[in-house]
Amino acid sequence: PAAKPSGQAKTEAFAGGTKARLRFTHRIEYDRLKSLLQEALQQVQTAGVAFELSHPEYVPGISTAFPDWEVHLALPVEEAKKLLEKVNARLQEAPYFPSSNEIGGKVAGGTRRQAVVALVASLFFIILYIWVRFQRLVYGLAAVVALIHDVAITLGAVALTYWLAPVLGILLIDEMKIGLDVLAAFLTLIGYSLNDTIVIFDRIREVKGKTPWITQEMINRSVNDTLARTIITGGGVIMGLLILYVMGGEGIHAFAFTMLFGVVTGTFSSIYIASPILLWLAKFSGEAKPESPGQ
Repeated sequence: PAAKPSGQAKTEAFAGGTKARLRFTHRIEYDRLKSLLQEALQQVQTAGVAFELSHPEYVPGISTAFPDWEVHLALPVEEAKKLLEKVNARLQEAPYFPSSNEIGGKVAGGTRRQAVVALVASLFFIILYIWVRFQRLVYGLAAVVALIHDVAITLGAVALTYWLAPVLGILLIDEMKIGLDVLAAFLTLIGYSLNDTIVIFDRIREVKGKTPWITQEMINRSVNDTLARTIITGGGVIMGLLILYVMGGEGIHAFAFTMLFGVVTGTFSSIYIASPILLWLAKFSGEAKPESPGQ
């Protein structure tokens, strides 16, 4: 927002000049106000006049912007009023914006590329980590397939908000944009969903024991054994995210929406995507028990 004077400055005479209290609708920095006063002094051909800006909390280089300032001018009251009127007029002509940022196409493109690289790199290291932990490549590949499913479905939900926001505004759905908060939500989602999947995979490994094969019965038993834990953990996280989504404010709204949708999708994929994919890959690689002709 622009900084503009909120009213006429209060001026009063004191020994050696005039003291005035300036108030603005928004914070204005010391250097900017000093520059405006110097310009105004040059316009009235009194550039050599001394003045001093002060504020009780002003600390050079640390705290320099405030909505109100006190200025001491070595001028009579009437001349000081004319000078401050010129400062007022200057701000009306060209309002001062405390900060502004322009993000060009190259910067935006670079951010997108970095986001894609971060996601791809995380998936690669996930495969490597699970491969080392479970001593089988099929576990890592199954987990990554489930994660790709989670990211794709959640990304689709974020994209759909562009069309759903005007219709479902009552559900606090607004137009989400891919930013650093949404990217952080995706990386957090990957970690959460991966942990959920690893819990089930770890149970499959325990049930499997030293058996050389992975069977459908082993997977069903493992999913049933961990189902209560999955539902309780997922339910607790969803409740927390719902509170953030409803009461967290605009700054965290996109993050909470992405995580909320992603946790539901991730819980589903850990049970219904990762485990069946593990069995299918095990059959493909010869690590699953061959089915008899009668089956």
